[in-house]
Amino acid sequence: MSRSIAVLWDDLYQWPGGMYYQVLGAAPHRRVVIEFSRFSRLGSVLQPGDPGDFEIVLYEGSSAIVLQYKDVDFDNPLFDFGASATVGIQGS
Repeated sequence: MSRSIAVLWDDLYQWPGGMYYQVLGAAPHRRVVIEFSRFSRLGSVLQPGDPGDFEIVLYEGSSAIVLQYKDVDFDNPLFDFGASATVGIQGS
C-alpha cells in the first residue's frame, strides 16, 4: 500500500507564489508547516486564475496531520474549494 498526503492534489501552477516550510517548537513536540502560497489553478499559462493559499502541518510525536485552507477560491466554479481536487491521507 502506498502512503500519501494530498493537501490539494490538482493541476496547480506555482505562480505567482511559492512553497515554503518551517519547523516550529522543540523536540519532541515539533511541527513542520508546509505552506503553498499563492498557487494558481492551471487553466493556461496566460490565464492561471486567482491564486490560493493552503498548508499542511505535521506534528512530531503524535503523528497528527492537519490540512488547512485559507483561500481555495480560484475564480472558477469548476475548480473552487477543491471541486476538481483530491484531498486526503492514504496509508498509515
